[in-house]
Amino acid sequence: MTHNINNSDTANSNTTRTRMQLVREEAKQRIKVIGILFVAILIGMGASFLFLREPSKDEGPTEPAGMLNGFHYVDLGLSVKWASENVGASEELPAGKLYAWGEVESKEEFTPEGYTPVNEKTLYIKRNANHDAATVVMGRGWYMPTDKEIAELIEECSWEVIATDTLNGYRITGTNGNSIFMPTDAAAYYWSSRVVKEDRDQAYALHLADTLCRVITRPAYQCGYIRAVTR
Repeated sequence: MTHNINNSDTANSNTTRTRMQLVREEAKQRIKVIGILFVAILIGMGASFLFLREPSKDEGPTEPAGMLNGFHYVDLGLSVKWASENVGASEELPAGKLYAWGEVESKEEFTPEGYTPVNEKTLYIKRNANHDAATVVMGRGWYMPTDKEIAELIEECSWEVIATDTLNGYRITGTNGNSIFMPTDAAAYYWSSRVVKEDRDQAYALHLADTLCRVITRPAYQCGYIRAVTR
């Protein structure tokens, strides 16, 4: 009788070990399968990420050549490219809007009392989101030209007086044959991005007259057009 009980215990013990081994094997298989699925998911996510982030080599630019933020520019063969129209130009205002130097809102009256001066420590307002109307209106990449960039426009390009039924101004042609038109109907001044260091009430501007074009200084509160540039 004792002998039979021992055999039964041994058989039960073996059966228990076999079941435990099977459970372990199944657990290992499940872990292996889960690991394989996890790696596959990571690979799939990585591939999707790259597919979404990397543009196709055959895909063209988001804007056609000669445009930035929806605004046209012209390469005159200079250090910067010039916008084809003044800031604020539209069908209703083909010559663009008028601004006091350093102000980003156009207005109709320009007086010393109504002018908001720029911080006295600021010498240039180029790309300044609070004072560069070109950047504010036309977006990142556009800015008001420096006085040196305006001087380059004068010295390196040919200038021709143009008079039409709707606009008067200058046709400016670069050394590469490309050209822009700068109107002079409501104002014959175009602001630069630089104030006069010795007199912060004065700023540099392009002055267009019938027989000349030059860089001058004028009161910052007065009106002027803005022609943006970009690199």
